Amino acid sequence: MNDCERKLAVELHAHIAEFKAFRELMNERDRRYTERAEADQRALAAALAAVKENTAASFQASKEAVAKTEQGQTAYNATHNDLTRKMENQYQTMLPRHEAEARFHSIIEKIAELREYRSTDVGKDKGMEKTWGWVAAVVMSIIALAGLYLR
Repeated sequence: MNDCERKLAVELHAHIAEFKAFRELMNERDRRYTERAEADQRALAAALAAVKENTAASFQASKEAVAKTEQGQTAYNATHNDLTRKMENQYQTMLPRHEAEARFHSIIEKIAELREYRSTDVGKDKGMEKTWGWVAAVVMSIIALAGLYLR
């Protein structure tokens, strides 16, 4: 082997060593990338499982909320229907406004007629009282004069 061949052999060994180191570095990085990818896959699977659980829980909560809302609406409808029926019954027993006003008007007219009759009737009574007072005064005067005359 000559010098040139030795030099080439040394360079070849150096390149081979460098290549082996590079290959080990690549294998190490490949192993790390693989581990990272597997960790990412596990994290993704865990996140998807959590999302799936949360989605299922959300759907369940939504179903329960809908059921409670429907229950509440049913109770409200029952109460509202009862109230509507009560109002309809009350309306049937109520006196319409125009009829009530007509009745009140006729009562007011009758009261006015009674007041008028009373005022004329009271006036008659007072006139009669005055007449009877004069009659009594005249009769008393006659009796008094007759008493004086007969004495």
